[in-house]
Amino acid sequence: MTSAASMPGISIRSIELPKIFPSSISLVTKAIARIARISEELKLISLMRLIEARADRHEKVYGAGLMGWRCRPAMMRVFAGYCPWRDREGRFGMEMHQIRYFLAVCETLNFTRAAENCNVSQPALTRAVHKLEEELGGLLLRRENSLTHLSDFGRLVRPHLEQMMAEAKAAKSTAMQFLRMDNAPINLGVMCTVGPMRFMSFLAEFHATHPGCEVTLIEGVPGHLAELLLDGKLDIAVMAQPEAFSNRLEVRPLYRERFCVAFPIGHRFQEKNRVSIPDVAGETYLLRINCEYQDHLNECCREHGFAVRIGFRSEREDWIQMMVAAGFGICFIPEFSPTIPGVLTRVVADPEVVRQVCLVSIAGRRFSPAVAAFAGAIRGYRWPEAPEEAACAVERFETANL
Repeated sequence: MTSAASMPGISIRSIELPKIFPSSISLVTKAIARIARISEELKLISLMRLIEARADRHEKVYGAGLMGWRCRPAMMRVFAGYCPWRDREGRFGMEMHQIRYFLAVCETLNFTRAAENCNVSQPALTRAVHKLEEELGGLLLRRENSLTHLSDFGRLVRPHLEQMMAEAKAAKSTAMQFLRMDNAPINLGVMCTVGPMRFMSFLAEFHATHPGCEVTLIEGVPGHLAELLLDGKLDIAVMAQPEAFSNRLEVRPLYRERFCVAFPIGHRFQEKNRVSIPDVAGETYLLRINCEYQDHLNECCREHGFAVRIGFRSEREDWIQMMVAAGFGICFIPEFSPTIPGVLTRVVADPEVVRQVCLVSIAGRRFSPAVAAFAGAIRGYRWPEAPEEAACAVERFETANL
């Protein structure tokens, strides 16, 4: 993700956020530090503009003295580089620990106690505060014998530095929550023809083991889901299609699903174990508009010398199933899709039509921790067998153990 910001007299190059992927503790630490520093860069822009404006007003009233004589050259040095808080070697001129030490002194008005609170030596804290003063170009604190108090310049910049520290802490907290998968988002695309009953047991199991993940389900046809994946609006998708997927997509098979003929109770197909394609001739057909295998099924019918007689069309899977249950007609449907009571199915035969439901993602794209956990869980999940397949498996087991 890149962003660019501009103000009068300031040009900031695009800043690219790192891809956070905790392959090691070191990588996590670096990612959090990078986020905090990017936040620092952006927040300090407004602070420096405020200081520059204050210096302008001061010079108009009093001339280039006091704050102005030190602030103006420092401002020019800071803005000379391509990034407001990096020197020519790319290092940060202002560090977060310097701000933290300064704010500790603001709270205690005592360098010794501030050093104790920050768990550093007093000389180290003093050097950090002096370095911060050099970078900002003005005196932040005055030490008079045993007394320490804020200068006018220190009082001016203190609320801005406090806001920066709060933003840095918030960025760190957000990053840690993300890496721990607390409130971690997962945008999952699901083909609209995939039956929800098939996924309930998996989603329940995943939620039980990863309660901090927030899964958003987005329905669509395969073409639309592929576009959302490429645009980065989806993390992964579950879908199938008769033709090959784009080579930009990584495809992992999940399970096979046969097509069936759906019909109402009392229909003549109820007496059959399987329904062949020629048996469908003459039936009123209910067209599922979003069926990705519709062209393939129509071609199968034409090869057997007939075309389906369409009575109704709908994008809504539930409407088509309700029409089937009400006796409006029949339809081809994946075997795990029916959810409406009163809809009976028989597997299509002669020829058998099968689709491969797959987990699809962008080839080479690295997953966030939450998405990686989801992808691993769904790939390793043992999907329940269809009733007919389960009965055959039991029969094979009993035969083998006779």
